[in-house]
Amino acid sequence: MSGNIITNNTRNGIAITGAESTDNKIQGNLIGTNRKGEELGNGTAGIDISSGAS
Repeated sequence: MSGNIITNNTRNGIAITGAESTDNKIQGNLIGTNRKGEELGNGTAGIDISSGAS
């Protein structure tokens, strides 16, 4: 996944969960900011990788 603006969500911007979720790549995205670099945030984490995901 790349080239996205991921911001201003009420919870996680991106959530990857479960042991079956492997070899994920998140690159080239704006997470928690707009194109100008202004902080807009997400409700909890910008990226949450949990429950065995990698």
